[in-house]
Amino acid sequence: MPQDLEIRKRCVALLEKNSVKYGDVVYTRPSSGYYNFLWLWDSCFHTLIWSYFDINRALQELEAIFCGQAPGGMLPHMICFDKKKKLHRSPTVGEFKLWNDRGTSNLTQPPVLGFVLWRIYENTKNVKFIERFFDRTVEYYRALKKERDPDRDGLISIIHPWESGWDDSPRWDPVYGIKNPSKEDLAGRKLDLMNEYWATNWNVAKASFNVESADFNSIYLSSLRSLAKIANVLNRKEEEEELLKDAEKTANAIQKLWHKDGYYDIFGREEKRIEKKTPAIFFPMFAGVANKDQADTLINVYRNEFFTKYPLPTIVPSDPTFDPDRYWRGTTWINVNWFVIQSFENYGFHNKAKNIFRKSYELIEKSGFREYYNPLTGKGLGAKDFCWDTLILDLIKRKRS
Repeated sequence: MPQDLEIRKRCVALLEKNSVKYGDVVYTRPSSGYYNFLWLWDSCFHTLIWSYFDINRALQELEAIFCGQAPGGMLPHMICFDKKKKLHRSPTVGEFKLWNDRGTSNLTQPPVLGFVLWRIYENTKNVKFIERFFDRTVEYYRALKKERDPDRDGLISIIHPWESGWDDSPRWDPVYGIKNPSKEDLAGRKLDLMNEYWATNWNVAKASFNVESADFNSIYLSSLRSLAKIANVLNRKEEEEELLKDAEKTANAIQKLWHKDGYYDIFGREEKRIEKKTPAIFFPMFAGVANKDQADTLINVYRNEFFTKYPLPTIVPSDPTFDPDRYWRGTTWINVNWFVIQSFENYGFHNKAKNIFRKSYELIEKSGFREYYNPLTGKGLGAKDFCWDTLILDLIKRKRS
């Protein structure tokens, strides 16, 4: 379709515009301005879209990601290639210490990398590409298992809201023990956590923020299964068995997040439940964990509680914390829609998936490539020329295949 060709051109132009070069390293910043560094899950999304029209550029993006890999295998949520920077400046909290001696953060982000690698292989059948990154990617997932599953139940814990990618989500209010926080309150809490971890030399076993989330673990599970498929292609039987074993354990563990009508995060040693209805409750469908009754229940929740003109709001409009203009507290995000569309498609809810896709397309046509959007009006909010909105191209490609 002509409009699809036009949006493809716009996606390519946006990625090229936001490409950054430091010596031999090339990566795609999410947006110019505040978002000039490399962010992990952003660059995973960028890698996927680059692969559709420039596989060498996709290779460069992944190599940039692995520039920051820690000796134990962990991938950081941010990389600063400017070695002169000692502090990080946030628009809400000012300067603070984020970077370690390697110029990376000690946090991570949703581990979509394994899934993206498999999607690229499905599209290209490029064995050399997946072979090049397989071992380093597996080391990352081993590090998550070793360092972020202290109770060894198969669920990975996040230790900071930044690791979720949903920085200011109302999901974290109960973890903090606060109600109706201001933007400044939340900024202060996130900074307090960073100071706490530096003071304890990053002893994550004692982290005061410890959440086993439905979305993070569903992405982790889906990536484990994707890596197992890659291991099979590469005839790496030992790794395939390891990955499938870990995946089965996590799949079983995710079921303990099910409560009444959705998959809800748990936090702390007491594993208290966070009963906040956000799109994260749907992510186990992305990983294929939900049974038929659970999937039917979830689609009814979507139909009855998440409906807005431009779905999906990042919390149901009936929740008292809902704010259609506020960062992660009611706004619509294209990358969340990308996950939920695939979640619904996995269970045959094609009309619902098609509607979210169509509305996502409309958002970009109406307001451009924005960081997030008002789910009631479609107004673009946050950063402009935001690159992960190019995920719309992946949805178009799969819709046409």
